[in-house]
Amino acid sequence: MHRWILVLFLAGLLTSATAAGSDTETILEQIYQAADKALVRVEGVYDGPPRVTISGIGICYDAAKGRFFTLAFQEVPRPQDVRELQLVLPGPQRKTFPAELLGYYSEAGIGFLQVEGQHAWQALRFAKEDAPRIGQRVISMGLVPGDPANNLYLGTAYVSTKLQTPATLLYVTGGKLTCVGSPVFSADGLVTGLVTSQPYMDYQVATPRGTGALALRGRQESMFFMPMEEFSYVFDRIPETGQTTHAAWLGITKLRGLDDVSPLPEGVTGPAAIVDQIVPNTPAAQAGLQVGDLIVAFQNQPLEQLATPDLTGRHLVRQIARLATDRQVSLTIVRQGRQLDIELSAVEMPPGPEEARRTYDESLGLAVREKVLLDEYLGAPAIAVGEGLVVIGVAPDGPAQVEGLAVNDVIVALNDQPVQSIE
Repeated sequence: MHRWILVLFLAGLLTSATAAGSDTETILEQIYQAADKALVRVEGVYDGPPRVTISGIGICYDAAKGRFFTLAFQEVPRPQDVRELQLVLPGPQRKTFPAELLGYYSEAGIGFLQVEGQHAWQALRFAKEDAPRIGQRVISMGLVPGDPANNLYLGTAYVSTKLQTPATLLYVTGGKLTCVGSPVFSADGLVTGLVTSQPYMDYQVATPRGTGALALRGRQESMFFMPMEEFSYVFDRIPETGQTTHAAWLGITKLRGLDDVSPLPEGVTGPAAIVDQIVPNTPAAQAGLQVGDLIVAFQNQPLEQLATPDLTGRHLVRQIARLATDRQVSLTIVRQGRQLDIELSAVEMPPGPEEARRTYDESLGLAVREKVLLDEYLGAPAIAVGEGLVVIGVAPDGPAQVEGLAVNDVIVALNDQPVQSIE
């Protein structure tokens, strides 16, 4: 009697496992079919200096218009200087389509592309902003890096924990994800995140002096991805000027979390961020913010406490950066023990030094860039004041280096004529 019950029980388990396996295979097949017409390789040449090729995954978000987004431009300072842009279909045939840059959203590191030419594109479907739960299975679909591979490949894993760095990252276990820029799907086939660069991980290694920590970073498959909440806001403000759209900004160039101190400053009862530097004629300056003010609330909500004071301050910077420009901002500050409420409007942050126009003269072995407004506040002291061109590179043993030019020198004149632009 008991033997027959056991046989029936095992048969039921086998039937359930077969059905579950069949469902899983169906889901994976559906995701593969969708990705086959939605994923491309983005390629281009960055017209430096230095001149480098870029490559990454493009994801179709509007099939009717042939529009894609990508993380491929994160490694270059001026995405608008990328030339010879093209999208390459998966597979060894290398069928290509010319493309143009619609724009680049700097805070999210996402570029938007318009493809030229007709094809049966298929836009992926996106989940709501709710992040996957711990223990939830996720599936990523990428393109094998390298020429001439470019084939679709699959990764599956389970969400195991959530990290805030201060960006939200989801760590997976029980498998691996695919390469950076790959979409991550939930079991219902909706995109729920993007594979992102893997943080450095510490490994213990044996050395002649004992055990030490070694920082390693994966270059192909990853064990981290960022959920939709980290980048979904960008799709409400897709840039279409062919230029870089910058993060929202108040004019505060240095903001740091309040170190753990006891007792807390008068008027402060929780996390706070200290205003360290303000640019004149910006919303922060016009609203009366002062260096030394302690920000204790943002948009009428107390600052969120993260693992360290540094992360708490950086998280506030990210919250401001993600606002739409012209958005009204409410800050509660503590100044000399008194709480004050300040209202101001966010504006677009000016270009940083890395985005300045630049050029390289091979005959001199010299690379220079133009100065920008933020040089006075973020740059090296030697380049903070005055006009001129900043030296950003000298070739070893080239004429410029032989004559003593060095990085961060400022060229103020050429043949006794003042210089202000690379022309």
